[in-house]
Amino acid sequence: MSLGRAVPWGSWEEWRATGHLLLSGVPADVQQGLERVAAWRARGRVPLGVDSTACLVEAQQRDAATSAAAAQQQQQAATASESELRLQYAMAVVRMVNGIADSSQRGRVAASVASLASAAGLPRILVDLRHEATHNELPSMAALRLAAQHALAWLRTNYWQRQSDHVAASKERIRAMVQEYLLLHQAAAAKVAASSAAGDSDDSDEEDGRPSAAAAAVAAAASVSAGRKSARSQGGGYGGAAAAPVAAGDAGPTTSGMSGGGGGGGYQAADAKKRRKQLLAELRSAVPKPAAALLAEAVLDAAAEAAAHAEGDTHCRSCCWLRLCGSWQDSRGKLWREVQPAMQ
Repeated sequence: MSLGRAVPWGSWEEWRATGHLLLSGVPADVQQGLERVAAWRARGRVPLGVDSTACLVEAQQRDAATSAAAAQQQQQAATASESELRLQYAMAVVRMVNGIADSSQRGRVAASVASLASAAGLPRILVDLRHEATHNELPSMAALRLAAQHALAWLRTNYWQRQSDHVAASKERIRAMVQEYLLLHQAAAAKVAASSAAGDSDDSDEEDGRPSAAAAAVAAAASVSAGRKSARSQGGGYGGAAAAPVAAGDAGPTTSGMSGGGGGGGYQAADAKKRRKQLLAELRSAVPKPAAALLAEAVLDAAAEAAAHAEGDTHCRSCCWLRLCGSWQDSRGKLWREVQPAMQ
């Protein structure tokens, strides 16, 4: 299991809100975002994307203040600030380009900054301006302002938006795995309850031509699993089909060995237990040790969806849901007992 990477923000919601503040263009909001990044710097190392965004928007803030001072004919202050601004803009661009290029270096022979920046998709103006600021004279204010706009646009797309999409996809992937795990536990609980009741519930189901609760839960779990596999094969993350709640009575595709022979939708405890172990292995791989809160949120979301579905299913309410309503709490507890040792 990955240990993850320590970050200075408390949650991804805080990180996302800070990005919106920095890129909002509203001076008061930008200043609030800069203050939050300053607090992050005091806590620990700040990622290059956050640090570069903060440096660039801070330079733009000072640039706007200098322009306002010049408009009020405070010439001495404006002239001194312009020299500082050129250095501040140039340093922000140089650090951003060098940081992206250094992180892309591979092999014993160092590649050129221009080739690495091009492979990362950086605008050419940033590479040229970095070269001028490092080896020649500082570029003009007009060139620096234009470079800052290009750099922020690149950061918005390639850091803030891409990281946000990755976080959302990872969260949905974990939620789908936990949902399938809980559905398999529901199937096991339904089978045990049906057996202990001497087949009364299942017999009435068969007479009415309806599937048993265990078979319905197995079909729902298989549908979630099929949705996750379909999303992976299409390269669309774990949204879409995997994110949609699956009706317990729907006849979804079945996983190998989960349903009985000719299509009756039977339940096999050994195969279900094996599948649960596979899901736990995936969870241990997907969830870093410090991210227990992410797993807890996914468990609660999956349990809430399943409970809401069961409340709307008259068949579940009438035959066995009242007897199995405690199985969700048991499944949550069992999940934590099995997964928690790997998070210690």
